[in-house]
Amino acid sequence: MKLIRKFIFTLFLISIIPVFSQQNITLEKKRVFDSLEKRKLTNVVEIYNNGIEMRKYAQTNEEFAKAYHNMGDGKYKDGDYLAAIIFLEKANKYIDSNDNYTKPSDKKQMQIYINALLALSYSYASLPTEANNVINKIKKTIDIQNANEATAIPQLIAKSYEIQEKYCEAIPYRKQALDVYNKDYKFDDEVSRKSLLIFGNITLAYLNIKCNNLSTALKHLDIVEKLYDELGTKKPTYIIEQYYLVKALIALKENDKISAKQWFRKSYKTVSLTENKSSIKSILLEMQASGLFETPEEKNEIYEALIKIQNFQTESTKQVVKKEIENKNLKLKNEKENRILYLLISVILILIITFILLYYKYQNKKLQYNYQRLIKNIDKKKEQKSNTLDGNITPKSISEIDHQDENIFELNILKKLDKLEEKLLFTSKDASATQLAALLKITPRNLSYILKKYRNEDFYSYLNTLRIDYISATLREHPEYLNYKIAVLADMCGYSSHSHFTLVFKTKTGISPSQYIDLLRKEKK
Repeated sequence: MKLIRKFIFTLFLISIIPVFSQQNITLEKKRVFDSLEKRKLTNVVEIYNNGIEMRKYAQTNEEFAKAYHNMGDGKYKDGDYLAAIIFLEKANKYIDSNDNYTKPSDKKQMQIYINALLALSYSYASLPTEANNVINKIKKTIDIQNANEATAIPQLIAKSYEIQEKYCEAIPYRKQALDVYNKDYKFDDEVSRKSLLIFGNITLAYLNIKCNNLSTALKHLDIVEKLYDELGTKKPTYIIEQYYLVKALIALKENDKISAKQWFRKSYKTVSLTENKSSIKSILLEMQASGLFETPEEKNEIYEALIKIQNFQTESTKQVVKKEIENKNLKLKNEKENRILYLLISVILILIITFILLYYKYQNKKLQYNYQRLIKNIDKKKEQKSNTLDGNITPKSISEIDHQDENIFELNILKKLDKLEEKLLFTSKDASATQLAALLKITPRNLSYILKKYRNEDFYSYLNTLRIDYISATLREHPEYLNYKIAVLADMCGYSSHSHFTLVFKTKTGISPSQYIDLLRKEKK
């Protein structure tokens, strides 16, 4: 409360400063704001922070709109689309106000920039209705006869298709915009013209590669390289990573794997400096799809980078929650007079700590028990497998199979099933009941009957059992796999998702894959 009183008193003092002094402060803030606005930044964190600084010195609705636009631009490029929407909506409110703008054309241009970015943010946030509403708003704003404004719509439509990975559909709209750049678009200078032509041709080169139009892509790339040579030291750097990516994809199409890998690495290294999560993710996915990065280390590097981006919004939410918790704790700390509450909190904390200690002890004991049970199960399965290889069947089968024709048929199916298990067909992500039944030359219904009778499982439970038994035995018998990431291990035994693999492993064994690996490591020491 004292701080608030001091703040209000300070505002009162400022309000009674003479008019000429107030005018000097306004001019100084305007000077600082203009210098911040002119900064050319590519790093997303710097763009966002620059927007925050601009907001500190903003005095008019136009300046606040520009500040929030910068903040929204930073968050958009950082992949935090929900935060971008919040800031861009604020920018919209300021730009749509009745303030007097320096130039009416400047206001219109800002409206197009803000709404275009807002539409893309809605698209990435999976809010197509809101995105279409904003696009319709832009259509009403622009002058079709004005070439500089008319390119906004085809660019937006093209980007919407690209977000949906409909690259071939995006080409006509990107080409439409490029044609305007080449003919009617008005540029401030020659560098700006060539820079925008570079952007248009790189984008079209990439889209044509994705549509298997290699010859067309090469033509666009040739134009880009000529423009780069003409600009020399003045060539733009904001899209250089896309140029490297195009070079990589073309090298890959031409089966020059060494060059392709080098260009991919260069593209990723360059885009990482900008911290533009949207572009980073796009390049990482291209690297992953190329099939050139197949060592465990390379797979882990790409996978971890993608997971980091995907978890970004979740992490942002956690930070908000953390901040709220800190504020609540601060409030409790200031309420010193409520000693009864503090005493109650202390008792609760003691109980929680006691519970945690007991729970940890119980969990540790349970973990050891489940681990030993898993090890015994591995040894038991290994022994059973050895018996099967000697021409025998499992003990359960012996007890249940007599010499009737029907059961002799089932015995033959079981033997075939054992042989298929040895071939590790279950590690395929495409493994299915239909596929297995076809290999056994029986119907899926008969397969379900056999599995239920002799394995006491349905197909998916049976499949998960085989996969978990395989990977747990492999980790124990081959210590080198203990250094692999969970995602790679999941892939090895047929799971597309490391989280699903972890869930199944925990359900089947009672311990998580990471706990199992840690216990195996301790055992090896």
